[in-house]
Amino acid sequence: MGSSAFPSWWGSFQIPEGSCGRWEIGPFFMWIQRNAEDWTVMRQRHKDPFRDHWDVEIPADPPCPVSGKDEAPASPADWAGKVPHDEVGASPPDPPQRYAALEGSGTVHITPAHADRPVVITPEQSFFLPPKRTVHLFVSLPLWLQFRDEPDGVPMIDDALFRPSDTWHGPNTQVGQVCYASRTRAAFAPIGRLPHRIVTPFEVRNRSEKDVKVERIKLPTPHLSVLVDEQGGLWTEAVIFEQPPGVDPPDVRIEPGTTNGSQKLEVLSGPRTRMEKKFVWHAFGDFFGNGW
Repeated sequence: MGSSAFPSWWGSFQIPEGSCGRWEIGPFFMWIQRNAEDWTVMRQRHKDPFRDHWDVEIPADPPCPVSGKDEAPASPADWAGKVPHDEVGASPPDPPQRYAALEGSGTVHITPAHADRPVVITPEQSFFLPPKRTVHLFVSLPLWLQFRDEPDGVPMIDDALFRPSDTWHGPNTQVGQVCYASRTRAAFAPIGRLPHRIVTPFEVRNRSEKDVKVERIKLPTPHLSVLVDEQGGLWTEAVIFEQPPGVDPPDVRIEPGTTNGSQKLEVLSGPRTRMEKKFVWHAFGDFFGNGW
């Protein structure tokens, strides 16, 4: 079990030498085995991005194949019957990988993290925001998982629980940035949760004298933290998009806390990179004219 006050798939877990742990997080499966001098990691994915289930089992049953320190990593054939590769919708497992272990450590630290690139969300239906209006929205974003064997170490694994497709965001093919794409309902009220996704609340404030069409929104996901509420729900800080009067580009900022009510929030992981204002202007100046 993890270190949180409520059951969760993240936290610190003890895996004795010769034992194996199993993580099932939505469409993502992972097995971690502690060998004498290394960790063996096997991953597998389900094709359903909305698979709503999570479980952590230590020791895993059935156990993982054992690899001695002088043996080659276990092959996918060695894992036959030990991974749900016959489940409808499951992809074949990835080849096992081995990582040198910290001497004397039997602890794994599993942390949720944000995407390593911005995520461009496209509402299922675009809408217009009239002048002098503000709208509050909620979107669900994909999470990454990080695995370490020391609390502040460099992640051995930094992988998407369900990898979104790539997209290009910019005014043309020469100027812009490779991002991830996510089609969403962009709800006007807090939305249901999945174990492999996180909720981002954001506001669009139109202080200009003309309508703003909201059709593509690039969220600064590498600059957001992962927060958890008292029920184990995952949130980010609130993101504010504000269109000032005139022709100035929109102002984008991250505000502490969220609009999830008065619940106490705990930081599980900080942002991958800190946001600077000059970066914000560069990153978000192309929203208008190309849709948000």
